[in-house]
Amino acid sequence: MRATGPQPVAAGRPRQPGRWAWLPMEAVADRLEAEIDHLTTAITALLRQQLGPYGELRLRQIVPGVATSVRFGIVALRQRRLATDEETEQLATVAETRAEQGLPVEALLQAYRLGTHLVWERGRQLAEADAVDPSVLLEAAELVWQWSEQVTARAAATHRRAELALARHDQQYRTELLRAAVLGTLPVPTLRQQAPIHGLDPDRPYQAVRAAGGVVPLHAVERALVDAAGGEVLAGVIESDLVGLVPAGLEQRHLAGLGTTVGVGPLVPLASVPHSFAVASQVLRTAVGFGRRGVFDLGSLGPLVAVASQAELGEELARRYLGPLAAGRNEGRPLRQSVEQYLAAGLHVEESARALFVHPNTVRYRLRRFEAVTGARLDRVEDLVGIWWALAWQQLRHGGPGTPEPAPDPGPPPP
Repeated sequence: MRATGPQPVAAGRPRQPGRWAWLPMEAVADRLEAEIDHLTTAITALLRQQLGPYGELRLRQIVPGVATSVRFGIVALRQRRLATDEETEQLATVAETRAEQGLPVEALLQAYRLGTHLVWERGRQLAEADAVDPSVLLEAAELVWQWSEQVTARAAATHRRAELALARHDQQYRTELLRAAVLGTLPVPTLRQQAPIHGLDPDRPYQAVRAAGGVVPLHAVERALVDAAGGEVLAGVIESDLVGLVPAGLEQRHLAGLGTTVGVGPLVPLASVPHSFAVASQVLRTAVGFGRRGVFDLGSLGPLVAVASQAELGEELARRYLGPLAAGRNEGRPLRQSVEQYLAAGLHVEESARALFVHPNTVRYRLRRFEAVTGARLDRVEDLVGIWWALAWQQLRHGGPGTPEPAPDPGPPPP
């Protein structure tokens, strides 16, 4: 524990000999203590008048902390010392309370400056009226402002720690609310009641957004999501992905340059956001599975979403249309590549040949061989759809020619 007896104020500065030289300042401290209620009232009024955040608090929320600070300052002046550990600890509790009250640290520091100035001005007036020696008065002034710097440094550190803890708690609460909202575990009346607390209008439609984590920092994704939505966004990390609820008017171009994959659900009433989240998750899984990066919704991925969600059908179509190619070994791969490119080129042989660097007749031959080996007909819509589906499914499950490097798999939606 810090000693409570007289302490040097500044190294190397001559001190007045003994306690007797300080007796006039002890008398000033006694008179200040007699006026402590008046000083507390005056400081409180000054803070409420000059510092906006204090003006939003009730008197009973301000007065106890101000009174404690004034009393400790006067005691330190009387005893010719700085604050003890016990005093700074109590004043740190006041700073923590200010953080919980929502006051910014700048307002807290300014409050200490204003309060210290008011008390010292009154102390100086009393000291001059008693003709206190100027050297003693100068030492007292230095002591008062050193005391102020000491306690404000501790108060600021405590306030910042409290702010961080409150922010973490608030984010955790927001994330839990978001999780309950998108998973449908929160009753609709409760959701509508809690929504305005977090800036959501319960009467507006929202869409769920889910961005794959592990590619870019999620805080960057969240910042871009806020910019893209042009307003308040309820966002948090769920299952290692960034999930958000955004109102109408999402500007997808703000998210397109992030270098990650984002799934967007439909715009729905707040009560239906679990459906929007399920769609966003499905879209994200599909886009990641096919190695796509960017912003996607059901419309932009089209039937690929169906391919990704129908595993049994995909396996059956792959067996039907691609399985026979395995028996051909050497010719199986070029046949598959030619058919795949033929579909990608919009059923144009010449364009397919240019992409494959072969003669158009070679492509025609391979297409006829594919039909002969599989029994499929490339002029029949049902077979074209089945072949495309089988190729897409095999690319999704096993990778295939031209498969881009996939983004991290976000996995299934939370249970």
